[in-house]
Amino acid sequence: MKLKSLVHFSIPVTDLGKSDHFYRHLLGMEKLDGHERMSFLRLGNDHIVLVKSDTVRASKSAEGQFRPGVHHAFLVDADEYDRAKDQLTSNGVRILGEELRDQGVFTGRSLYFSDPDGNELEIIARKVEDTRS
Repeated sequence: MKLKSLVHFSIPVTDLGKSDHFYRHLLGMEKLDGHERMSFLRLGNDHIVLVKSDTVRASKSAEGQFRPGVHHAFLVDADEYDRAKDQLTSNGVRILGEELRDQGVFTGRSLYFSDPDGNELEIIARKVEDTRS
């Protein structure tokens, strides 16, 4: 098998309207379509589907602490990083962690936060010389 690319990834949410608003208005994604169980969003050339779920199995620990590993990461330009962080915090989003990675596959400044259901997300401003995909 030789896969060509990623078509979309799905994120389970309990309140589709609240999550649709969060991803569209706070994170700037474009709505393509939707119905009572799904919202189809686009960010650049990538697609995300918010899927209504009665239960969401978020990756946070029992104590609600950030647990690196399972999350979805979004790219921002380096000059947009601080503005993005300010926009998140001014909208009541708690920053779970922040780091500057200078080694590994994805290097640069990054911060972690959760969507309304506790799905962990990352914003990363990758270093210019980091051209791996």
